[in-house]
Parts: sequence; C-alpha cells; structure tokens
Amino acid sequence: MQLSGIAGPESGFLPEPLNPDPVPAPDDASIDGEDLHYRYPIDSDGPLATVGPGLLETFAGLHSQSTLEAIPEFALKHGVLELCEHGTPRQHTAVRTSTRKRGFQGCPPLGSRTKGGHRYAFEPLARWMIYSRRAEALLRITSDLTMGGATSAQHWEWLGLSEFASAAPREQREAVATVVGRWLALGHARPRLSWGDAGPLIQMRSPGVFGRIGLSLLQSIAGAGSFAICSSCGRAYAPARRPSVGRRNYCLECRTAKIPIRDAQRARRARLKEFVGKAAV
Repeated sequence: MQLSGIAGPESGFLPEPLNPDPVPAPDDASIDGEDLHYRYPIDSDGPLATVGPGLLETFAGLHSQSTLEAIPEFALKHGVLELCEHGTPRQHTAVRTSTRKRGFQGCPPLGSRTKGGHRYAFEPLARWMIYSRRAEALLRITSDLTMGGATSAQHWEWLGLSEFASAAPREQREAVATVVGRWLALGHARPRLSWGDAGPLIQMRSPGVFGRIGLSLLQSIAGAGSFAICSSCGRAYAPARRPSVGRRNYCLECRTAKIPIRDAQRARRARLKEFVGKAAV
C-alpha cells in the first residue's frame, strides 16, 4: 500500500505524512532555564501547526544545533511534543472524546494551568534532545543498513539499544521496526478509513506533532531508497537517484556550495602525495 502526500525526490525534503486533522501550534514559546515554556489560547482560534516538507529532517537535526533557540522556533511552526509526567507525549494514553468533536484525553501536559484565556505548560529541553537524537539515529541506521554498511554504536546508544550494535543486520532491522512502532504508539498515530463519494481511502492520522514525526519516520524507512545522509554536512535528504554503495553523496545545499569539487580535489592531492611518497622510497 502506498501512502499519499509523499514528497518527490525533486523537493529535497523527506516525506511529510498525510494528516488532515489540524494540529494547533502555541502562540508563544520560549526557553526558561532547562525547560521549554509554551501557551495555547483556550477559547479563541489560535495558530495551526505547519504541515509541509522538512518536519522530520528539521526535528532530527535539533540536537546538533548551535543554539537551543531552534527548539522554540520549531515549536511555534510545527507544534510542541506535549510531554506529560512520564516523559512521553500525553497522547500515549489518548482516548477519543467524541466522534463529533475533535479532541483527545490523556495525561495532562507538564505544569498545565490556565490563566487569562490561555493554557500554559512546559516540557524539559533534555527530552527534546533525546527524541531528536533518536530520530536521527533511526535515519542513519536505516541508511547504513540500506547501503550495506556497518551501523554506528553511537546511534544504537542514542536509541538505548547498545546491545544491537554488534547484532546481525536482520536483528538490527527488526529493532528499528520495533522502535518506530513504539514511536507511533506513543504518538497515537494510526490509520483511519474514510469513505466518501470517490470511494474508500486509508489516511494516516495523529493528534500531535510527535505522531506526525513518527509517520514521517515510517514512510522514510519503508521507502529507504528515497533518502540518504549527506557525506559532508551529515543531514538527511532526498536524492534524485539512489546513492551508489561506497561512494560519497551530497545534498543540494552542499552541491551548490561545490563541496563535492572541494572533496575531490582533496582526495586527488592525498593520492598524489601518497604516490610521491612511495616513489621516493
């Protein structure tokens, strides 16, 4: 089964899952100490999270940004993780409140309180870092397995599965599938059957950004040939064609900056130096 709403390779972004449910975004988000503080309007219509390309790759790169300000910027655009006291998205115990009214009940967000027409809450920045690293680890491990290379012990450590660093590829693939399944369950992401005049349609839906990230991971890993890791900047990107095993590959930004030419010149000089050194012996 193919899912609709997947961006093509020419877009330069990883796929964005089809999710027709509008997800609210905070109208204010800022860092206070070790936490991200945010607020939503209670009664009035507030901003909606942006649905578009770049969600997964942006989230996966948050932990490596030079400033933490990238997190509130992400939250204002795409929404917050809505973490509860368990350190997971509050939707992990979500139950649909009504078939007519959109909404979910679950754990309340950390520090949830109402004041002046707004609902306030916060979530630890450390948890954002953990989930961001896990998203990047899943992409990098999948890329390594797809290209037939060895996976990194650090990436398995980011997933809390260090024991799989030396496991067989089949076991590693099963571990990736289990982690993604767990991510989807925590985000309450699931398929929904919609049946209109055009016929039955399967839609992948989630009530929050955490589940949306999980759906992007699902689609990216299921179509592993549709993304790669840039050999220069290390970011995930959608290549025009599947990279060759054992060859360096570059994202559009690095190709525009002529990084492949720079690397080729460096490699050529290194080979020449090695040749001259051997000839002098």
